[in-house]
Amino acid sequence: MTRKLTLILAVALVASACARTTEVGTNIRPITATALGEAALTVFDSCDDYLDYARTEALARVTPYGLEGYGYYGGPERFDDFAMEEMATTTAVADSTAEGAGRIAGGDFSQSNVQVAGIDEPDLVKTDGERIYVLANGALHVVNTSGDLLGSLTLERWSELMFIHEDRVVVFASEWGGGFRGFAPSYGSPVTEVLLIDASDAASMEITERLRVDGSQVSARLIDDRVRLVVNAPPLGLEWAFPQGSGLRAERDALEANKKIIEASTVDNWLPYFVHEGAGTESEGVLVECANAYHPEQFSGFELLTIVTIDLSQGLVPVSSTGLMAGGSEIYATADSLYVAQQRWIDWSSEQPDIEGITTDIHAFDTGTDTVVYQASGSVPGFLLNQFAMDEYQGDLRVASTRTPEWFGPGDSDSLVSVLRRDGGGLEVIGQVEGLGVTEQIRSVRFIGRLGYVVTFRQTDPLYVVDLTEPTNPVVKGELKINGYSAYLHPYGDGQLVGIGQDATDQGRTLGLQVSLFDVTNSQDPTRLDALSLANAYTEVEWNHLAVTAWNDRFFIPFERWGEPDDSIAPGEPWISTYETGLLVVDVAQNGIRDVGRISHPSSYYCWDEETGAEVDFGDAAADFCEPQWGAQIRRSLIIGDDIFTVSSRGVQSNDYTTLATGVFTPFT
Repeated sequence: MTRKLTLILAVALVASACARTTEVGTNIRPITATALGEAALTVFDSCDDYLDYARTEALARVTPYGLEGYGYYGGPERFDDFAMEEMATTTAVADSTAEGAGRIAGGDFSQSNVQVAGIDEPDLVKTDGERIYVLANGALHVVNTSGDLLGSLTLERWSELMFIHEDRVVVFASEWGGGFRGFAPSYGSPVTEVLLIDASDAASMEITERLRVDGSQVSARLIDDRVRLVVNAPPLGLEWAFPQGSGLRAERDALEANKKIIEASTVDNWLPYFVHEGAGTESEGVLVECANAYHPEQFSGFELLTIVTIDLSQGLVPVSSTGLMAGGSEIYATADSLYVAQQRWIDWSSEQPDIEGITTDIHAFDTGTDTVVYQASGSVPGFLLNQFAMDEYQGDLRVASTRTPEWFGPGDSDSLVSVLRRDGGGLEVIGQVEGLGVTEQIRSVRFIGRLGYVVTFRQTDPLYVVDLTEPTNPVVKGELKINGYSAYLHPYGDGQLVGIGQDATDQGRTLGLQVSLFDVTNSQDPTRLDALSLANAYTEVEWNHLAVTAWNDRFFIPFERWGEPDDSIAPGEPWISTYETGLLVVDVAQNGIRDVGRISHPSSYYCWDEETGAEVDFGDAAADFCEPQWGAQIRRSLIIGDDIFTVSSRGVQSNDYTTLATGVFTPFT
């Protein structure tokens, strides 16, 4: 470790230590020009420059088992792999976030609950208002609003991510080879596959184009005709040696063999590849040209994060690609910019890996044209929760971060909100407020206009209102402490938020799904107007915002819940099921939340004798005594006209929007 880097980390450690005694709302500017320089990117001059950099860094880190994290270890050994990795997008006007999941202008059907309207995010369900497209059970299914299954197309690989564009469907899938070499696992490299499916005739859908690229998918976004696909690709084709037997000699022999493998490597081992098939033609080549690849000054891993541009008006052939040899964990995009957030590399092989001083580097790219161009870099302390931790507003980037993640164990931590502004090649921190949720971690974030809302949790749920009117002087205006936490915040009406998460005891033990209505009209005095709870329940919304649908004053939330076993059951009698799954429908008014009812899908049941385990036939009474079989869990909901359409892996069902009366259930098989 150089003296320069040691000094940076020492400063970060001091800042972190100070945070533990800082009162909420303290403003600081701890990111120095030196730290900014460590985050800035450098473009490779040539392929020779690229290869020399990769070889030099690899020789310094190679082990008897290959490169740590690439090969024997089965994946990139990065700190952010333990974190939730949902990526993000938004448009340049942050105020429009309030319309992200609501009524479509000029339309009468809902769409995916994206962070910001106008930039689509891939999901397992899409609709054009007339047909519903569903990825389930390894197939693409198309159902119309009358309940007719128009067609199904079996796919080679499981997928839950797609876009629809006119009468075509873009499906994303992943594959990963693997096996064993002797007694050591040998991991293949990940490949992302993109399919273009002609769905103009749903009864005879066909794959018209196929694009396969090296790397695992991080994210994708669709703006008009243009898809931005982001993948992380590890080094390729390096068949590492492993110790042949025990002892130091075997390890040293393997180490020397691996050094020779690195020295003999070519640039093709360090750059991802693509293969495109379509219309009887095939093209292939290097996915990223060396002149379009960048690296930070401080080594940050061998993964090449690649931003691939696809113009659907031209099919799936990549229009351009830009690479960053650092990987990435969070992606945030506006109509013209894309931000890559990357946790600073940690050297786990050192005697004392630096955890406390870790920062997140953020790199900005211009995506206003087909060619993605690097613009600037900056850093913030700590870790980002998910895509909602970043937001662009009036040219500035607001970022919420936590110094120490929950999985790292008990200890002191706090959270902060930073404002970054582009200055030449740097994203400089122009304002910062720290001290939020000391000893806690961020559970949800939402930026709306000039305000930011941050929820932290360990035992109670502080909801902080951060005023960002003056970007150079962000201020915590108000704080509300209640039990439990909100894992997702949704803007509602004027000055209100709907929070979806978990209720909890005074000691922080979670109790079940909770929906809360917050009044944040007075930023200095946020209040909770009402709450609705389901004991022993949880919802996918807690980690995936796409699972919730908001339509006018109504929220649709999928859930699953378990109750306590019924002790009254006599020996030999089947166990009465206490499992429930379905869609929770709630109405939100200006001063309260009303439970409208539940929607569920038909399910088959498995009944068994408690003592022998033998299956028992309860006939029509099975629903009262037996356990539902897996598959009827509602994952998504859509509003089309006067109907609610719900989707599970079993099929699609319609219900009346007003009465919730069940209409037609369309099974996939």
